[in-house]
Amino acid sequence: MKITITPAGSSAAFVLADDTVRLIVGTSALSNFGNGAGGQVKEGCLNQQKRSVQKAPLFRSAYLSNFPRFNLENRFAFTTQRSFQTAEACLAFILFHPDSVPVQGEITILNQSSTGLITRYLPNAVVESVACIAHQEVACTITYAICGNGSWQTAP
Repeated sequence: MKITITPAGSSAAFVLADDTVRLIVGTSALSNFGNGAGGQVKEGCLNQQKRSVQKAPLFRSAYLSNFPRFNLENRFAFTTQRSFQTAEACLAFILFHPDSVPVQGEITILNQSSTGLITRYLPNAVVESVACIAHQEVACTITYAICGNGSWQTAP
């Protein structure tokens, strides 16, 4: 699985996770990984959709009526685990990564399996939080929380 975010007005995708990357090779401890970095999706995409509903009492009715207002909000979170060549590169990544993650853009999720490639897009998504939840020597675990309005799409 590969998860990227592309800010509006930019053609360069910022990599939030990429399962094909096993070891992140930094040129030095001062690398800031301006285009993101791969990392295994340790705990899957947990999607939660919220929908607006209007509850309306009807005249002389025993029950309320519910009407969908079709304002969809998709939220999902995932955790990535990254390994580096040195402890210094890992620490530099932990310190600089949250500042380099784009705040808003189009999320792209690519999932390659034996049956083919599945691609999903969430336009106009906002990265709500980036948190390092574990750090041990040359490895770190980072959790991302993302919120987007509208439904998931199969084309950008």
